[in-house]
Amino acid sequence: MSNEEYVTIKTKIATQLTNLKWDKADELAFNCTTGLAHKSYTTAVGSKDVTAYLRRSEDDDKDFILTAEYESEGRNVCSTISCHFHLDLTINWIEVYLGKALVF
Repeated sequence: MSNEEYVTIKTKIATQLTNLKWDKADELAFNCTTGLAHKSYTTAVGSKDVTAYLRRSEDDDKDFILTAEYESEGRNVCSTISCHFHLDLTINWIEVYLGKALVF
């Protein structure tokens, strides 16, 4: 898979996350890391941040894995959350998957 294909799917997913009230990662993080977007929440102990990442699957050149990180009491409480995307997935399916996987 080309880097252009990776950036295309990453952009599609980041756009859908911004539609769900997430903030897209800054240009440096977006272009140089697997970072996609982040979202802040006010909790009883202060502000907490969730960050979403997209990495390429090791098993299939056309698959991607979306993960999230949300630290609470020193642990990533999102460590068991992941969502798999295929390069050919349509925007409508991306929206459905994100709506179910990353409901914060």
